[in-house]
Amino acid sequence: MTRRVRSSGLASALAVTLMLSQAAAQPAAQPPSGDTEQVEIAAEFGEAWSLWDAGDFEAACTKFTGIRERWPYSASVLLAEGGCHEHFGRFASAWQTYTRALEINAADPKATDFERQARAQAAREKIDGVAAKVPQVTVLLDDAPAGLVTFVDDAVVTDFIVGTAYPLDPGTHTLALQANGFQPVSREVTLTAGERLELRLALEPIAATPPPPTATP
Repeated sequence: MTRRVRSSGLASALAVTLMLSQAAAQPAAQPPSGDTEQVEIAAEFGEAWSLWDAGDFEAACTKFTGIRERWPYSASVLLAEGGCHEHFGRFASAWQTYTRALEINAADPKATDFERQARAQAAREKIDGVAAKVPQVTVLLDDAPAGLVTFVDDAVVTDFIVGTAYPLDPGTHTLALQANGFQPVSREVTLTAGERLELRLALEPIAATPPPPTATP
């Protein structure tokens, strides 16, 4: 079971505000006494913010990611990791991480109403702030066949819907479509912040293999 660090009332709300403004030093979370893992995570969280405040963003974000892997159901940690994505220009990843933080926060049974409301407001502000910077690509395809599989950068993407805008980080990506009975097709696209791209693709049927000639008696 994943255990979570909890900050108390006002300290938690201040921590959220400081995280998302990325300004003053982040106060360490206060875990319940007697839990070694929680104490270690709280200490690492404070170290990560110290690195951030010192301008060592790579090291700070590496720590935030490590904390999130150990503690994946913390809205505060997700908000911090989202800030890392945003800082490095990975706007789609930031938007997705902030959105996940908002979902996790809403389902947090241990947070006080004050904590939950403060984190929700902060997450919504970050989502709204980054949304316009997120590139989106819409793949247009006539007569999409059944069993169509979409790949983005060689990974299967199950929530990619043809004809619907899909968020991607700025940069170069490869989009590919495959379906039984059709030649696979792929295109490389380069997206800038806030770009909206429509990409029309076509799947060509695989020509039927003619039967071998019948032997003449």
